[in-house]
Amino acid sequence: MKRQHTREPTLASVAPISALLEALEVGELLSHGGLTVIPLLAPKEAEPNWLTLAEAGAAITITVRIPTAATGVNGSEPPCSSPSAPTAMP
Repeated sequence: MKRQHTREPTLASVAPISALLEALEVGELLSHGGLTVIPLLAPKEAEPNWLTLAEAGAAITITVRIPTAATGVNGSEPPCSSPSAPTAMP
């Protein structure tokens, strides 16, 4: 049985990839020893509204509820009891 050869798409034929590659800018070479890195820089876009960790933490509230023997797991129901459950020692 002869295998049919299908032509794989090239980067130029895939529009989103082609557009991105055309927009990339090559940055200044960075070398150290035998390693050289060529930065590929994306087109300049508006800077996102970054938040520092402190700003992000100040913008939210986290509530932690710890179940107790009186409140149960969800805070409103008493915990299930089992005759075989171990009891706490005072």
